[in-house]
Amino acid sequence: MRWRGVGSRGSRRRRATCTRPGCSRRPARRRRRCRPGARFGASVSSDERTLAEARVTLEAPMEDPSALLSRDTINLRHFPTLEVGRYDKPAVHELVRMDYADQQVADVWTGTSEITLFPAVGEELADLAPVRSGMGFRASMSYNVTQVEPLL
Repeated sequence: MRWRGVGSRGSRRRRATCTRPGCSRRPARRRRRCRPGARFGASVSSDERTLAEARVTLEAPMEDPSALLSRDTINLRHFPTLEVGRYDKPAVHELVRMDYADQQVADVWTGTSEITLFPAVGEELADLAPVRSGMGFRASMSYNVTQVEPLL
């Protein structure tokens, strides 16, 4: 399906329509996603049970996002053992700190945040529920991992 502009030659406003025979649909209008009051959310589930939900309600663009680049990032590296009978003994299971290069952030917005961790059988995540949540943010980010340092 191709879209083409329709209108008079001198007109600045153009309306797009589908070029398929018999199709009169117009493409959806692109809306700016980041604006005051916009909400973004995410959830984590395991075995059809919701373990966590998080939401950010945007308020304003962040003037200086350099504070986001100065934080350490800690990850859990986990590679399960696929051998029958040894599933509970992963090949790799360690906390690591990542070193980065060429970090870039763009379109950073801040706002209020909410996070809820739900109890689930066999999961300890709910025990880590935060007492309060601070500022939330939404951003586009890119980086190259240069080194992974295991934490003892």
